Amino acid sequence: MEVLVVDDEPAVRIVLDLSLGKAGHRVTVCDSGTAALDLLSQSTPAIALIDLSLPKVHGMTVLAAVRAAKPELPIIVISGMLPEFDAAMLEREGMTVQNGVYCLAKPFSGKQLQRLMQDALAWRA
Repeated sequence: MEVLVVDDEPAVRIVLDLSLGKAGHRVTVCDSGTAALDLLSQSTPAIALIDLSLPKVHGMTVLAAVRAAKPELPIIVISGMLPEFDAAMLEREGMTVQNGVYCLAKPFSGKQLQRLMQDALAWRA
């Protein structure tokens, strides 16, 4: 399965690339929202993991653009900010589990990520 990872922190990108690759996924990493939007105009991954704190184009702007362009794409928002704040902000913007947007607070375990990825992919089905 193809997974898009969008995070400005090199360590997070490396860890997710290695762990998801080890689990058998094809991983594409982007370090900015601009790069992610360019990539999504050319391909459709099975799922996207998007950090909210991105340079140049804020994560919420990226989320809105991804949701508008690819409404069927499950998204997991990964963020090191306060999870309650992020969840409330996402909900205000209409980004909810009902529309395939899930929230995962950093730091998280591989098991937490795999479980949430399964939930997100089940939403798409």
